[in-house]
Amino acid sequence: MKHQYFGDTRDLFKYDLITRLVLDIPDLSRLIIIPMLTADDGSPGGGRTMFRESHAGYLNKVLTSFLAANRGSRDITRIVQYFRDCGICMDMFGPPFLSHGREGYFSSAATFCRGVQGALIFIDPDNGLEVKRSGEKHLLFSELLAVCTAAAAPSLTVVYQHFPRVCREVYVQERLVQLRERCRQTILAVADNQVVFFLLPSGDIEDKVASVLLRYAGEYRVLRSWTKTFFRYRRSGRSSPGCRCQTISQLCQG
Repeated sequence: MKHQYFGDTRDLFKYDLITRLVLDIPDLSRLIIIPMLTADDGSPGGGRTMFRESHAGYLNKVLTSFLAANRGSRDITRIVQYFRDCGICMDMFGPPFLSHGREGYFSSAATFCRGVQGALIFIDPDNGLEVKRSGEKHLLFSELLAVCTAAAAPSLTVVYQHFPRVCREVYVQERLVQLRERCRQTILAVADNQVVFFLLPSGDIEDKVASVLLRYAGEYRVLRSWTKTFFRYRRSGRSSPGCRCQTISQLCQG
């Protein structure tokens, strides 16, 4: 995450989704955000700030008003006040993220989450999950696993992922399989046409998370959810018919 991204349409989706999950799942009583905060780079990222009916989160008028009023600050810590105003107990892991110091960062993040019960832990890398040339914009599988296993069940870890230029259906399906193999647990997902969120429930809350995702996706035409359908995915290493793109296997293997 970068401060310059704060208040854009992706934030509208991510923070609305998080709000729904915490408020609609009684087992979740607090929120921890691990922002993986990196330095602003002067790129146009974060420029999409016009909220329309086609955007996930648009129905959350409290959030749309909050982001519109605060986006000029370009300060992600402002979101803490929104969640607290919603009655959600919330903490943000504070240190900036540097690729060369990532081992210490995630060791501290795991300690920050250790033993916490009933938490939704949101990890927000600039791009998303590990690829073959991972840098500060990516979350390594080992880092994800360290955080997931630190918190006490029940808990829910949610990871931000920007869609690369590949077939989205193939990408999500292969990432779901890959995450399940690496993390040895059920993985769910919800996506619009720009980003996908992967959800890793711990403890006996999988069905509750799936139910919330299905209801949430039904409120916005742009969304699709993956709950249990990915168990039927057959790993072939090839794109679906008509797709001329790399598969996730090609992206992640050296």
